[in-house]
Amino acid sequence: MIKNPYELIGTNRDAIERDLQGNSRTEQEKDQFILEKYEHTIRMLDIKLGIPNLTDAARKVIEMQKQEVTKSFDLIKNTVGREMFDKNLSERMLNKEQNGKVPFRKELNAYELLGTNRLACEVYRTPQEADRNLEYRYQRMITKIEESLQSPNANFKTKQRDELYKKRLEEAYEKIRTEERRKKYNAELDELKAKRLEEKRQARLKVLYDYSDEYSRESILKIGRKDIDGNEWILQRRNGEKIKIQQTGRIGFVYEIPVFSDYVEEYQVTRYVNGKEQTDTIYGDITLIELSVNSETRKLYNPNYYQCVVNNLLSDDSIDMALKFNKGYIGSVIQNKDGSYQTTFGHGAPILKSDKRALSATMKYKEIRDRSLAVPEGPEQE
Repeated sequence: MIKNPYELIGTNRDAIERDLQGNSRTEQEKDQFILEKYEHTIRMLDIKLGIPNLTDAARKVIEMQKQEVTKSFDLIKNTVGREMFDKNLSERMLNKEQNGKVPFRKELNAYELLGTNRLACEVYRTPQEADRNLEYRYQRMITKIEESLQSPNANFKTKQRDELYKKRLEEAYEKIRTEERRKKYNAELDELKAKRLEEKRQARLKVLYDYSDEYSRESILKIGRKDIDGNEWILQRRNGEKIKIQQTGRIGFVYEIPVFSDYVEEYQVTRYVNGKEQTDTIYGDITLIELSVNSETRKLYNPNYYQCVVNNLLSDDSIDMALKFNKGYIGSVIQNKDGSYQTTFGHGAPILKSDKRALSATMKYKEIRDRSLAVPEGPEQE
């Protein structure tokens, strides 16, 4: 894997090219900006080294990180170094792509093929500046390919590679060379991203749904709901949006093979969808007390758990997918060995037996309710 020196020192290519106001930096300003980022990153690593009782293994890792950051800085600290790195990176990645070692590179979008990104064209530059920048990048890359094709050392294989690369660059440039074309292409990217996300979600949720088929749901010997009038919690997402959650019930169930009892909690979540307040009923397992604030310190008791619940488990996407595929069952949050948290339906998370059982119970309960049949009280859980 080719490590990105820009990321290692805490920046990126577009941030170096332009300041926060979108103004172009001079070469001297670029060098100074990179130096400041490098010095800041080194200071942060030195602070980590000063942590009391730091293990030898952790100290070794931080020392290695400092070495990598310093090597990265040496690579891109001036204009000559940056141009050489960008050229070598393009050649190395292209060679690997042609050899089939990184097939995912074939899925690079038009922005990435031209060495930039969508955000840079939408935010950091006016449409006219974006047009000129893309044209400059395109012409520079095409010129280098033409030079390579005319080189006396070029053989059939390298010419074939360069011709293919040239064709792909031409196609990419045509897609985004004007503001109107970028708008159309961005819509296509958004649609493709949404489609892939839904495919991944459906594939994962299908595993759970297959478990919760008719046989599994019929394996539930007894099921009932108990009303709970819980307190209303007002939570704030990372983007500033507020959501409300209140526990309204508990679904208790008895499962056979082996026989045991368990429960799944019922909540009402109120959020804003398309500018309108919307309340949905969801099911899962949320430790609401962990979302509270310490009255003495005025800080969250468990900020990491709070962030995972509010921004992941209760995100619009998560709630919408649960309502669409899982009868409202949203899952829960688990703690990893390193102390971090993740949702049980998140990417890479293990599928827990408790999730399978809770989903089966939720679907069974919703089937009964949807048929307008009476659901008796119990079995109650403490």
